[in-house]
Amino acid sequence: MVTCHSWGDIRAQYEGADSALLVGNGASMAIWPGFSYQSLLDVARVAGRVDAVSERLFGQEGSADFEAVLRRL
Repeated sequence: MVTCHSWGDIRAQYEGADSALLVGNGASMAIWPGFSYQSLLDVARVAGRVDAVSERLFGQEGSADFEAVLRRL
């Protein structure tokens, strides 16, 4: 089981010029399924952030993969 800590709880461990952490979407999805492209797209739809043009782009791609849609653009 993966434990996801609050940034406020671990921030001090990562302060300084030499410390950085870059986590891609694949790693994020491994931590929590809510970070999946489909889940993120669903949340954006509910929030009214996906307009008709965006819906058409996702439909043409046949995927909820934001990166694939951006590559197409």
